Amino acid sequence: MDGKILVAIDFGIKYSSFAYVHKRNPENVVVNTSWPGQEGTPKVPTALLYDEEYKNVISWGKLALRNEQDEVDDIDEQRSPIEDYLTQMRKLIQKTLEKRWPTVKFPQQVDFVLTIPADWPLHTTKIMRECAYKAGLLTSLNSNQLEFTTEPKAAALYCLSAIKEHNLKPFDSFLVVDCGDETVDLTSRKLLPGNELGEVTERVNDLCGSTFVDKEFLQWLGRKVGFKALEKLKSNHYRQMQHLVQRFFCTRIKFKFNGDPTEYKTLKLNLQQYCPDLQQYVTDEPEKQMEKAGWVLKVDFDSVKEIFDPVINRIIKLFGNQLDNSSNEKCSAIFLVGEFSESTYLFRRIKETFKQI
Repeated sequence: MDGKILVAIDFGIKYSSFAYVHKRNPENVVVNTSWPGQEGTPKVPTALLYDEEYKNVISWGKLALRNEQDEVDDIDEQRSPIEDYLTQMRKLIQKTLEKRWPTVKFPQQVDFVLTIPADWPLHTTKIMRECAYKAGLLTSLNSNQLEFTTEPKAAALYCLSAIKEHNLKPFDSFLVVDCGDETVDLTSRKLLPGNELGEVTERVNDLCGSTFVDKEFLQWLGRKVGFKALEKLKSNHYRQMQHLVQRFFCTRIKFKFNGDPTEYKTLKLNLQQYCPDLQQYVTDEPEKQMEKAGWVLKVDFDSVKEIFDPVINRIIKLFGNQLDNSSNEKCSAIFLVGEFSESTYLFRRIKETFKQI
């Protein structure tokens, strides 16, 4: 890889992102935070909105979340959508780089590193390479401009930059925890001479990422208004449900909650404001209770803890199992990366549970 610019693309199941750096100044990495219809955030939804014939992309990212997206589990069936999404990503990357470095030729002088989930089959890198080429990221199909890495490996390499701050020495072991949207991946690593990394235990993971906290919030809401009502809201007014989760729960609670009852102020959730069409689906006793409450729910400290704890407890259990599997090696540090690592409450619970590290 001998390009002037290096671009890293994190192509995720729920969200995607990219960062870039000029190789002459490798310390000045820039994470993109400007997206169509969305500013100030490093990630964008991995979503496309097609026209009625499913031939042309109308919008992508946040702007595409107008309706519930169909999910396809088999990557072989996703070649066209992946190519289309990478094409939209390529257009933005090209525009961003040309604005910053007008003399750089795209894509001839640009190298790419593309992250893929660790549990994807090996043959998917061939598919992703084909998609990247058709999307205009590469000058030829077999170009050496593109390399692949798994998300846990990328996380471990990132942790190398923070090792000096924790006074780790060669042969010290540490735990790398990638707290993603869907999964939480844990790998025990060992620092080797020459700033190399070894693996103490095999990677373990579980479905307990940040989106599962969102699902617990909807479970809590379902117990108030009825699960059938929520299902109808999801089927008929998906944007309203997304608005409720993203604008109310994620923005006002999810990443602000720190688990300290003295610092939490009870919030009022006005359902008529966030999802006005929900009311027509609520019946029987839940309807009576909601009418009495004026369609306003109080989200107190215990409610938020009740939403978080099932997911946090699964993560704590995953931690314990991984540390037990590497009991012959003392764990000198824990590194949290990924979107969910920004949760103050998650950080607090881990620190309290594993305070001996």
